[in-house]
Amino acid sequence: MRHFNSRAAESDGRVLDPRRPESLVFWRGPDGRPRLAAAMFRAPSDRPPPYAGNPLMHWHVHHVCRSRVRGHPRQMRSARCPDGQVAHYGVTQMLHLWLTDELMTAYAMKPPYDALADALGIR
Repeated sequence: MRHFNSRAAESDGRVLDPRRPESLVFWRGPDGRPRLAAAMFRAPSDRPPPYAGNPLMHWHVHHVCRSRVRGHPRQMRSARCPDGQVAHYGVTQMLHLWLTDELMTAYAMKPPYDALADALGIR
């Protein structure tokens, strides 16, 4: 998987605009040809994501476990971090919209390779 980011879309102030995704994700499938696999949207990480109550939309952040830094705005406790450390995360949260034929796999957190292969006809 390879992300191609649009810096213009990242800074346009729009959130979850289907005409202006912040990234396009391409997959080089088993046959070696790259194919469009997903659009990725970003939203500020300092507030709840758009449609936060929607059970299909899995917004997420990438984080690194480190010691707490007093006054740092983007850090939180996480069960994934060792004792004494907290998760430090970036300024945006992300949502992938995978180009599959099934709603349940379209919003998966990780690439749904089998569903993508079926939808892209590369089996």
